[in-house]
Amino acid sequence: MDIFQDILFKEKSVMGCLLAWNEKDARKYSDESHWLLMNNPDLCNPDSKLYAFHLLNRFAVFWNKSEFDKCKEILAQLDKIPLTGSELILKLCNAAELEFMLANYPKALSLIEKAMKLSPTDDEKYKLLLLKGKVEHEISGIPFEINSFSEALGIAESLGNQEYIAEIYDELYTMF
Repeated sequence: MDIFQDILFKEKSVMGCLLAWNEKDARKYSDESHWLLMNNPDLCNPDSKLYAFHLLNRFAVFWNKSEFDKCKEILAQLDKIPLTGSELILKLCNAAELEFMLANYPKALSLIEKAMKLSPTDDEKYKLLLLKGKVEHEISGIPFEINSFSEALGIAESLGNQEYIAEIYDELYTMF
C-alpha cells in the first residue's frame, strides 16, 4: 500500500471512530496519520486530496485538548474547501458540537438540520440526533421532549449497537 492509501485509510478510520465516538482508537489513528502526514509534508498542503481529512483530524486533536479557538480556525479553513459526503457531514457535526459547547444553541440546531438534509449514514444520523436531543434539552429544559433521543434510540436498536443504546439511556437518565 502506498503512503497516500495508508494515510487515507488512517484518516477514514479516524472519521469512523469519531462518528462512533470511539475516542481511544480515534486518537491512535489520528496520531499515526499525523506522523505520516508530517513526514510527507506534500500530502498536507491545500492542494492535496487528503487536506480535508487532515483538517478534520486536527479538529479532533484540538477538540480533545479543549482548544476551541483552534477548532474555530480549522472550521474556517474547512469552509474554504469544497466538501461532500461524510466529510461535509462530519464538518457540520463538529461545528454543531462546538456551537453547543459554546452555548450557541440555535446555531447548533441549524447546523444539525443542515447535516440531516445531506443523507447521512445511520451512524452519522445517530450522532446528529443524539446531539440534537442534547441541544433541544438545553433549550427547553424540559426532560419530556425526547423526540430526537427516541429517534436515535430507534436507529441504535435497528443497528443492534449496544453502545449506542446504552448511550441513549445514559442521556435519558441524566435528564431526570
